[in-house]
Amino acid sequence: RVLQSVLGGTITDHLVYERYLDPITVEEVKYTVTEKILVGSRIGDIKVKPEDNVTSNANLANAVAKTPLVEIVTAPISVESVPAFQEAIDETRRAGALGTSDGFAVAIQVNVEIGKGLRENMKVSDLLNLLRNYLDPENHKDIAREIGAEEIRQKYLGSYTKGMMERILNPNYKPSWGDFHFDFMYRQSLELLGYGDLAWTKTRRQVKKLLQKELEEKGFESILRVVKWNNLRISSLFMFMYPNDWLTKFLIETTWFHKYPIIEFREPNSDFRVRDRVEQFVGFMQQSELEGTISVGLMCRQIFSK
Repeated sequence: RVLQSVLGGTITDHLVYERYLDPITVEEVKYTVTEKILVGSRIGDIKVKPEDNVTSNANLANAVAKTPLVEIVTAPISVESVPAFQEAIDETRRAGALGTSDGFAVAIQVNVEIGKGLRENMKVSDLLNLLRNYLDPENHKDIAREIGAEEIRQKYLGSYTKGMMERILNPNYKPSWGDFHFDFMYRQSLELLGYGDLAWTKTRRQVKKLLQKELEEKGFESILRVVKWNNLRISSLFMFMYPNDWLTKFLIETTWFHKYPIIEFREPNSDFRVRDRVEQFVGFMQQSELEGTISVGLMCRQIFSK
């Protein structure tokens, strides 16, 4: 109702039928969730739904039923629509909404579409330049200082593995889409699961077979640091690029993942500064695309100090 008071539109109930495989009982659990959708607002449809902040599928239905948290998800919007959304978010704060606080690891997540959502427009080099600029240790130190993610949220912001970071930060690493996808999704996951350098030296067939075995035994939660819980999430993009891949299908089946042509900036606290964060991350992507891999210490301070 608060969002509606600012943005207009009609509130509708949307019943979602969910299912998941309980990792303890190994049985399928079915349950329903009522989401609210603000249809036809002046920035498009907006979904408001329960957010559980759980770390696995164990007892998920009960966690969703009891959660005090909600997630607000806009339809894809243009930068020009962000100020109107900021007005609505400001109004939720005045109405008593809480951001990141003791006990609540909620965040602002900015998902930025790349290549206008078209595979033919997407370049590995652009993605690598963005990753190198954002994740370079010195650059990211500046970014992290400006954003100041709270301690309670750190487990959701893990870094990539040592082997993956060595490749991303190596200027001679110039993979194809296929190689980058396999390195990031498969080899990095296997390294995270304890295979160390073997994850990077075994054949693709061996890596895929080992990873399938590990995930069947340990579940998708064992690789969340690769596919979800990181500062800069790109797994959705790889899943979009390779929708028929075995790991894509495996992850989608869990209901935790979706395939979208986006880069997901997950680091900011929920401090109600949506407009600032959008401007910062879109600016960072534009700079990286225009200038490639650069020493961005000054740029970071300029962009992230607003």
